[in-house]
Amino acid sequence: MFHTPVNPHILERLRERTEREACTLDDLLERFLNEPAGRQTTAVFGPPSFHEPTDQQIVESALLGSTEVYRSILDAVPYSIMIIDLTPGLPIVLMNPAGLEMLGYPNDGAPVRMSILDIVVKQQHAKLEERRLNLLAGESNPPAEFQLQRTDGSIIWVESKSVPVTLGGKTVGLLISKDVTSRRQAEQELRAVREQIQIAVRAANLGLWDWDLQTDRVFYSPEWKSQLGYDGDEVQDDLLAWEGLVHPDDRATAIERVRSYLAAPWLDYKSEFRMLHKDGSYRWILTQASLIYDDSGKPIRMLGAHIDITERKAAEQALKESEERFSKSFYNNPAAMQLADITTGERLAMNDRFYELFDYPTGDLLGTSVYTFNNMWLNPEEQKHMVELLVRDGVVRDFPADFRTASGQIKHLLVSSSLLKLRTHTAALISLVDLTERQRLEELRIEQGRLQANLKKEQEFNALIQKAVSELSHDLRIPLTVIGTTKDLLDRYFDRLDEEERREKLNTIEKQLHYVTQILNDMSLTVKGRLDQRTFQPTPVNLNVLCQVTLAEIQQTMKAKQTFRFVCDGQIEKALIDETLISRILLNLLSNAVKFSLADSEIRLELSQQVEWLVLRVVDQGIGIAEPDLSRIFEPFFRAETAETVVGTGLGLSIVKECVELHKGRISVESRVGQGTTFTVHLPLIRH
Repeated sequence: MFHTPVNPHILERLRERTEREACTLDDLLERFLNEPAGRQTTAVFGPPSFHEPTDQQIVESALLGSTEVYRSILDAVPYSIMIIDLTPGLPIVLMNPAGLEMLGYPNDGAPVRMSILDIVVKQQHAKLEERRLNLLAGESNPPAEFQLQRTDGSIIWVESKSVPVTLGGKTVGLLISKDVTSRRQAEQELRAVREQIQIAVRAANLGLWDWDLQTDRVFYSPEWKSQLGYDGDEVQDDLLAWEGLVHPDDRATAIERVRSYLAAPWLDYKSEFRMLHKDGSYRWILTQASLIYDDSGKPIRMLGAHIDITERKAAEQALKESEERFSKSFYNNPAAMQLADITTGERLAMNDRFYELFDYPTGDLLGTSVYTFNNMWLNPEEQKHMVELLVRDGVVRDFPADFRTASGQIKHLLVSSSLLKLRTHTAALISLVDLTERQRLEELRIEQGRLQANLKKEQEFNALIQKAVSELSHDLRIPLTVIGTTKDLLDRYFDRLDEEERREKLNTIEKQLHYVTQILNDMSLTVKGRLDQRTFQPTPVNLNVLCQVTLAEIQQTMKAKQTFRFVCDGQIEKALIDETLISRILLNLLSNAVKFSLADSEIRLELSQQVEWLVLRVVDQGIGIAEPDLSRIFEPFFRAETAETVVGTGLGLSIVKECVELHKGRISVESRVGQGTTFTVHLPLIRH
């Protein structure tokens, strides 16, 4: 073992220096090898021998000449130090106390005869042999990691570096090792955590990004790029790459949110915007991020994650549209509708028909309870029974009950209800129908179906016109070409042609003109014949319903993106009109409003009664008609200058005018370019 007769204060300072400077293996070897000759030390394993000295004994003898000071240094070094005989068996000649402690051997001076092969796991013996040959060749070995077996059978990891040294004329290996088991375990745990994070990132489809605020470089993870369909080298590592992919409509807002966050950071940064996918589509992205600060509190990095929320956005949009459809159906329903919390009875919503049925001012009952405040049920036991049925079955249909209105009138109604899961409530959706009202609604439903069927026929008529005009343009092309060519010949060669040749050319033009006239007459009979031959046939028609059915049909068939609004003064229900003529008027005026209006603009259909006239008015916010074109707008085939880029036949408004005149009415138009157009139709009110 090592003997340490050195002043203990010197030794303690040496230990502190070693720990403070955190020597590497290279540092320790350099200090060891640079010591003056004769200051090398050893602990020899095994008893002295009186036989012929072996190579190992020669090395040991050389080591015995070392000074006590250097032996004390070896005692103080916290790393394992070994002298290895470089014969194939690799016996250990010397080991310091730190090495003994690391391997679990007692430091009691007892001889320990072993080979380095006895403590290094077998899988690494080939690696030891390679390093032994390097030492024999006079070459140092770089640091490498080995697994050693302790006396208790446990395995530890060490980092070792070895250099050749000459002792007693023989080359041996000086091996310095430090225990890195804790580091290896920490690295393994870190690796496991990273793998788990990577699995979670891939499973959640998280795209990570790291923006260095000092260099302005941005790291985008492979998942970040794959979210948008890009490979690793297709997106540059800078902020401009992100800005270029953000939807133009979202870009300014997204950039401003980043700037605002950097200027005044809040707890977490969160933003939603659309980004361009490689396939040309746009994906909705939710990004969340936080800042990392330096010691002075200055932000130096911004770390964040992208989540593709396109499906969530689509679901939200679908839910929004569903809620809008429900809202329209609820508030426009001809039956009295009420929505109430099934538990508390709180009235959440009522439509206008509900207030009308029970004689209450609109909005008066909102927030009150159906169970306590203004309970309209004449018999509360009936109400209790209906609620029990609703909770049990989820739906109740045609439950008869008596109700009292605000004016004291008793009404016998049929109640239908179903449970509805809302975001924060379980509600009862209730409809109430007066028995006489129910009969009226059934008649209304039948009338609506009949009007829809007739409207389909009128749409087919419009399609016929489109087809006829299309065929007309094709059929006229050939004769008009012949006429043009013949005229051109006459213009160029008139003086060279004799009288007979000139007459022949003129006859050709005359024949083609006759052919054109015949085509136009045939088309006129096809398209206008139905109007010219039709007599005025007024019948009682629910004009209110006809207007609403036409609006719905136009919106559906033309896939209109405008907002439609129907305004009725409530004075008109059934009127004596020619249903076919009115349908043609509405279809043509409304379809024109759709074609010549921007998406998201409003198209309004108004129905009112003015003394002895029924008034229909179609108002749009479209491209408008220039003042010089207004006087000719109802002429067949006339196309206003502002309408040149929109497909059409130029016949729609002329048909409208003929239908109005057959109805003994009049039509007028007001328009301003870029502001919209209003067509007003006055029809005489025919008494029953």
